[in-house]
Amino acid sequence: MNTDKVNSIVSFLRPLISAHRSASANVPFVLGFSGPQGCGKSTLVAELSTALRQAPFNYKVIELSLDDLYLTHEGQERLSEEFPNNKLYRHRGEPGTHDVALGEKTLKSLVQNKVTPVPRYDKSKFQGQGDRVPESEWPVMTPPFDVVLFEGWCAGFRAISIDELEALYAQSTSLARDETDPDAAPAVDPANLEASSIDQLKEPVPTTLAHHQFSDLQQVNHELKKLQQLWKYFDAFVHLDSLDINFTYKWRLQQEHALIQKRGTGMTDQQVKKFIDGYMPAYEMYIPGLREQTLLTRPNRQLRLVLDEDRKVKFERVK
Repeated sequence: MNTDKVNSIVSFLRPLISAHRSASANVPFVLGFSGPQGCGKSTLVAELSTALRQAPFNYKVIELSLDDLYLTHEGQERLSEEFPNNKLYRHRGEPGTHDVALGEKTLKSLVQNKVTPVPRYDKSKFQGQGDRVPESEWPVMTPPFDVVLFEGWCAGFRAISIDELEALYAQSTSLARDETDPDAAPAVDPANLEASSIDQLKEPVPTTLAHHQFSDLQQVNHELKKLQQLWKYFDAFVHLDSLDINFTYKWRLQQEHALIQKRGTGMTDQQVKKFIDGYMPAYEMYIPGLREQTLLTRPNRQLRLVLDEDRKVKFERVK
């Protein structure tokens, strides 16, 4: 259970949703929700949704996941063929592997309180490569809607400038040369930071960017400019952050071990590492901006919960 996290988010949302409903009773409130793999984001969103559906709120809540907007299997294969040397496009995940037009169509319909078929994606199809569920099998949501929860691992990410990308890539290339340097300074332990240091957290170190061609990272950055058009629908935003983004490896591995215990099959530890490796470049490029910038123009609409290695909230901040 995530009672403490749910209570924090509900306290943050209560006045915002109340004011929104007073001003725009016929327009649902859209909450963007972001967090890295393995942090417990999907479970938390489900618990938050349940809380908002119950008294004293009794809202009609619709959940939409960025994962459900992935390209079809056929579309992903075409993308991989178009960029055969781009390792980041060999499987779903990075910006460029989503159907942005479908996301725009779905969010627009929900915000306009129309009857809306909500896309679904089956990650188990094609031996785990995944495919979109046929539209005839999508759940059809009937208005009125009060709250739309839109969650995704890269929700809220925004493209960086070519100069920023070049600087990060140069830093990563330099770090790759120094990886075996025995005199390299040890990393700062983020768990020792005090609450007053929330804005001075150790930024993700770009250790994985050098493993990719610059042009491939540039392509992902270009595609993010298209994907981030979906963020314009957000009325508020919750960012599950971590003291160290590398916790993602441990968290996702724990999830996979639990899945193996439940189903008897799953990825090996090495496969899990390779899986997270495919997402790490985006974290290294975009987490600093998500921490530093305000996604929404109106103040006090962005909640950041910083998690420690055990997924406990270390700090929280509204801006």
